[in-house]
Amino acid sequence: MTALTIRLPEDKYERLKALAKRRGISVNAQINELATLPLSDHDTEIRFALHQMRGRGVSLRIDPDLHARADVAARRAGTSLNRWVTGVLARGLERR
Repeated sequence: MTALTIRLPEDKYERLKALAKRRGISVNAQINELATLPLSDHDTEIRFALHQMRGRGVSLRIDPDLHARADVAARRAGTSLNRWVTGVLARGLERR
């Protein structure tokens, strides 16, 4: 776990503290939940982009040697080649 220091106006901190208390959780847990929201939104955007690609019938034609190397990598990862390639594409889209 990583420690993070953030600066907030005092009134905003007090409101977060009060909200966390009402919910029966720590301020740290409250901030952790709040940080999850934009990450979840981002993951949804990536999944949507991948579904759009699939819906358009996007297919990849790759060099047979590269295909064999990707197949080995997928097996090492314990997943199917299709799922492995989808993961690689998703990570590539995240970097954009």
